Amino acid sequence: MFFFRLRPYIASVKMNLCGEQHSLAGPSGAMSTILPAVDALLGIRNTSAELREAVKAFECYIPKAHRDFLDDLRNAPSSVRSFIEDSKATLEESMWYALAGAFNACISRVLDFRWRHWSFVEQFIIRPSAAGNQLNASVCPMGMSPESDTPSNAHQAPIYGTGGTTFDYLQQHISDSQMARIHLGPKGREQ
Repeated sequence: MFFFRLRPYIASVKMNLCGEQHSLAGPSGAMSTILPAVDALLGIRNTSAELREAVKAFECYIPKAHRDFLDDLRNAPSSVRSFIEDSKATLEESMWYALAGAFNACISRVLDFRWRHWSFVEQFIIRPSAAGNQLNASVCPMGMSPESDTPSNAHQAPIYGTGGTTFDYLQQHISDSQMARIHLGPKGREQ
């Protein structure tokens, strides 16, 4: 139902208005301050320049005060991850392992969310687009025009999220989140 009935009305569009090209992104979780703030606080880094640019583009849709808040978090001298790593030499060993383990549990919760998001994308966008004609199911994705796709090549077109990006960025978020875990070595165990 989502892919064929709701998504066509909320998908990203690119249009020519009064001689000027305009791109409007459909709704995306990247337009929220919550996960970018969690990433910045925990020290989850976007290792992909393309992903950082996409996130910045979505942030144009959030209030300026929220963008400033995210910039402050991202430019802070320390994240929770770096604080824990830096405190290894000064904390009692068992306390440090407990703290690092709790941090890794937080990373696991972020990963739970990202994997759940990926499963929703697969269930409600990827599978329906493979099973049906994407052209009839959605408004043209960001960066495409109606003339660029014909039924003969529609199956070859990349699948775009509601916000207008490809799904590579979701996998990159998952990978970056996994890399943010603190290695506990033989004494501790990964959460």
